Amino acid sequence: MWAVQPQNAVELINKQSAVVFDLRDATAFAGGHIVGSKRIDFKPASDDPKAALKITPQTTCLLVCAAGQTSNKAVSALRAKGYTSAFTLSGGIANWQKENLPLVAKG
Repeated sequence: MWAVQPQNAVELINKQSAVVFDLRDATAFAGGHIVGSKRIDFKPASDDPKAALKITPQTTCLLVCAAGQTSNKAVSALRAKGYTSAFTLSGGIANWQKENLPLVAKG
């Protein structure tokens, strides 16, 4: 399964240099996001991952959203296109916060 719990997400980021993509809107992102994450507008049904995300199918990446549903759909689409190192944060940012993991805000 490609959904990872927050602690496993930390390992992906720290040990595998996972690129973190935040699918939430700009206001939510500005309110708090994972350190080093990039906010993107990605429509998996129509966007080319290589162009939209600027990663190769071998790049380890973690997609996050508010509760995990949007990112799960996006990762499913990515994996169908050969991006086998794409993961989603189970429970989204809400679960990350529940685990008391840090967020940074743009201010």
